[in-house]
Amino acid sequence: GYSAFQGTAYYRDEGNWENDVLYVGKHLIEARYSISGEYIVRNNTLTIADSAFSYCDSLTSVIIPDSVTSIGYGAFSYCDSLTGIWVDESNQYYSSDEYGILFNKSKTELIQCPDPYSGEYTIPDSVTSIGNYAFYGCVSLTSVTIGDSVTTIGDGAFRDCNSLTSVMIPDSVTTIGNYAFYGCVSLTSVMIPNSVTTIGYYAFAACHALTSVTIGDSVTSIGSFAFLGCPSLTSVTIPDSVTTIGNDAFYSCSGLTSVTIGDGVTSIGDDAFYSCSSLTGIWVDEMNEAYSSDECGVLFNKDKSALIVCPGAYSGAYTVPNSVTSIGNGAFFECTSLTSVTIGDSVTSIGDRAFSYCDSLTSVTIPNSVTSIGDRAFSYCDSLTSVTIGDSVTSIGDYAFKYCDSLTDVYYSGTEEMWNEITISDGNSDLLDATIHFNYEPSEEPSEPSEEPTEPSEEPTEPSEEPTETSEEPSEPSEEPSEPSEEPSEPSEEPTEPSEEPTEPSEEPTEPSEEPTEPSEEPTEPSEEPTEPSEELTEPSEEPTEPSEELTEPSEEPTEPSEEPTEPSEEPSEPSEEPDEPEIPTENPFTDVKESDYFATSVLWAVGKNITNGMSATSFAPNANCTRGQIVTFLWRACGSPEPTSTKNNFKDVTAGEYYYKAVLWAVENGITTGLSATSFGPNATCTRGQVATFLWRSQGEPAPESTNNPFSDVKTNDYYFNAVLWAVENNVTQGMGNGKFAPNDSCTRGQIVTFLYRAIA
Repeated sequence: GYSAFQGTAYYRDEGNWENDVLYVGKHLIEARYSISGEYIVRNNTLTIADSAFSYCDSLTSVIIPDSVTSIGYGAFSYCDSLTGIWVDESNQYYSSDEYGILFNKSKTELIQCPDPYSGEYTIPDSVTSIGNYAFYGCVSLTSVTIGDSVTTIGDGAFRDCNSLTSVMIPDSVTTIGNYAFYGCVSLTSVMIPNSVTTIGYYAFAACHALTSVTIGDSVTSIGSFAFLGCPSLTSVTIPDSVTTIGNDAFYSCSGLTSVTIGDGVTSIGDDAFYSCSSLTGIWVDEMNEAYSSDECGVLFNKDKSALIVCPGAYSGAYTVPNSVTSIGNGAFFECTSLTSVTIGDSVTSIGDRAFSYCDSLTSVTIPNSVTSIGDRAFSYCDSLTSVTIGDSVTSIGDYAFKYCDSLTDVYYSGTEEMWNEITISDGNSDLLDATIHFNYEPSEEPSEPSEEPTEPSEEPTEPSEEPTETSEEPSEPSEEPSEPSEEPSEPSEEPTEPSEEPTEPSEEPTEPSEEPTEPSEEPTEPSEEPTEPSEELTEPSEEPTEPSEELTEPSEEPTEPSEEPTEPSEEPSEPSEEPDEPEIPTENPFTDVKESDYFATSVLWAVGKNITNGMSATSFAPNANCTRGQIVTFLWRACGSPEPTSTKNNFKDVTAGEYYYKAVLWAVENGITTGLSATSFGPNATCTRGQVATFLWRSQGEPAPESTNNPFSDVKTNDYYFNAVLWAVENNVTQGMGNGKFAPNDSCTRGQIVTFLYRAIA
């Protein structure tokens, strides 16, 4: 590809460029962004390199001669004005139709539809394969008819087709690829035919309007994050044919009320139903040999020795069955109406985030059988006033009682010496600051707290790693949808134009952009999710999105498709100088964050500062798109999680109890955002690079740039983000995407956002 020549003497020699296009012999290597209008590829050209014309926003058409034998991956990606790719009829390898859509010669593979294509499209009957990212970013495509010859819908084939309202998948299709319909925010229903055997990861993530999905009887696996951040989805029936439900598969589906699981399921991934706040029951077929459920719709393994998930809408008291020995990670996460829980004497371990965000839980007794309390097990239990801990506990995890602001009394059945031998990890100041009552015996009734338990502060953070973090998020969703919750929950759909402008236009909703290498907060959405420093297109890496801010933590991060254009990643270089080097944790729990990644240091810093906990225990989802709810939550936490001074809230899509609630109120009070309109914040809309730079700049007091020198051709003086971008460049927060582009309307990934925060604040 063109990156192989960048920086070479040949590349820098202007004499080698012909009308803003670089050739090496018979090979077209790269076109500059400034190229405009129609371009005719030179006769005798054999190959067009990967990403050769990517981001050529003013290019309107390309004419390909009969000599071309190979067109590289993503050669015409992000060409927003490209109306047609026209191939000479004599070409033996490629062809085009009357709409300028690119095919192989025999028209059995549809390779690429130009981004500006508008309206309906019928795929020719000859087509058997819809290529990877074939319609990616066709934001004006409203409906598509897929012929009965198609067997494969490729990765990202219809990704970010924002106007696509309906699609009929014929019985001939056997595979729906990863990210196939990701971000199709107008798609309302999907019927997956009986011919399909595999639903790829993120296949329908961030489809905000999706209300129903019918899964065919031949589907055997539902990929990780497949439906992450689909807030309008109300019920799902998983047929007997399905054996595997991937990690975070339904993460941050905030409107999901009921799930029915057939008898064939043998594996349910981590956080598959994480941050589903309306879920009233998960019902398992009695013939299933791996899983079971009780009369309350709580999910267990078959012999009920492991409690896996309590539905998010469960209300009142709950008694854990005596058969249970372990309470799983996130088992009661965000069960905000759970008032009390009785833990039996057979339980030996309480998992990570097991009771996080149980806002109504006022007291809990941990029996003598329990030996370990996981990370963030009771974090954000704002009403928890007392906890009884048995003397068998040997370890209390990181932040296990973080933000338990009402906790006043701890009743410990052992001696003070035994208490001092417990390994109590970081972030448990609320536990340690409470009054410890030693040698407590269960027969003694702990005295009532002198004051009424405080109301839950509703301080969400992304679903503890936790898309997000969804809350971050998806949530991504956790981190909330994370973060996925960081996550991919995103009830709102992105408006196409901000209806109001503060002093500067209030953050415009993002243009659908390609997500960088693959996955990854907060749900809801996913989403928000480009990693290569060279900023060249790479295959999308993950999610993400946390969902709510922080989509929870997939134990295994799906690997990215081997090829898939993605938006360039943020410049990896760390700021050359940093006053007071911040303390960076040395332990890296994330399998998708490598030491060599440009965002590695930033991610560890953000986790150490409790800004995010990732999408799960082992996944950060750095390439998942970040949502607006996640970024204000990240920023709010980075600034110390200050309490809003007022509860005034004009946004109909921001409600008390959401992880981003306080963050949004704080951001509005401090002039960081005014929302997408007077009544809409768009918490689950994907955040753009221009918006993120603006948020950061405003949070620092809107400092005037020292210079008006603007290195970017796509940043104009009248853009609302103009001063913010110049300030960010001056302060080494970002250096753009390369080649004189900032890409302000591209989606911002979770990896980019923590990098921006680290450089701006750390």
